[in-house]
Amino acid sequence: MKSPSSPDSSEGLIAGLTQGPAKRIERGNYIIHLEPRISAAKLAEYVIANPIRQDAIAQNAKIAPKVIVFPYSRVRNAFPNTLSGKGLNPDSLLAYAQEAETAEFQTDWQRDDNKRSADALKRLAKIAPGIDCSHTRIIHRPQSGWGELKIGGVRVSVNPELVFALDHRGVEKVGAIILNTGQSDNLSLDRTNGKNSVGDYLTVLLYRMLEHRLKHVGAPLHTRCYAIDIFRNKVHTAPAAHKMLLRHLDSACKMIALRWATIEIPANLEIKEAEADF
Repeated sequence: MKSPSSPDSSEGLIAGLTQGPAKRIERGNYIIHLEPRISAAKLAEYVIANPIRQDAIAQNAKIAPKVIVFPYSRVRNAFPNTLSGKGLNPDSLLAYAQEAETAEFQTDWQRDDNKRSADALKRLAKIAPGIDCSHTRIIHRPQSGWGELKIGGVRVSVNPELVFALDHRGVEKVGAIILNTGQSDNLSLDRTNGKNSVGDYLTVLLYRMLEHRLKHVGAPLHTRCYAIDIFRNKVHTAPAAHKMLLRHLDSACKMIALRWATIEIPANLEIKEAEADF
């Protein structure tokens, strides 16, 4: 069985990082992405989804609602700050949970999101001891972001909450953690196509992003590529061998690229040019 670092394990399925911004326009409260693009989480779901759900995922990827306030932003902002020399600090996570519970709010949505964030941080505090991040150093997200993988003609964004470097048997390696804050069962990382789960595909994408973006630091370590399913108290790590998963991702992206031009854009929305910053 080959490791994910074997020279031919990807067989060119993932060409690397994209260059330049994606083209897009705005129509009313929506952003229309003119080039095929998708988030890592949605691509991982797409692979295991039925055709009806696949259509919906592709539709929402092309015609995306503008998001003014991101849910669980307190969790995502606080999480990297809880990394210490001994790993993720449960006490620090609980402190941030208390901060969320007592934070002021201006809207009912903010009040509810503060409660949800506090709950998520408390759950992370229980999960943290089982995640090996000891003796690591944080690698801060560049201002330009982590870039996008280009797979089968589709831009795939992979945005972990925490990226770190570590010494593994005398060799510099990198790892990362991406959070799943979905509460309902239809957002679980355990969903499967019969053999592989959403969590498997998501951690493989995380591994490949690190491989391309941080090769100047070190190769990714598959056992340190984590996807945390917060509300199911479960942690997924990248499979040691994932050639077949890469084939599935490549095929899924080729299908999305073919569908893109057939997705109709509603004609009754006001159009406004937008900066291409995806």
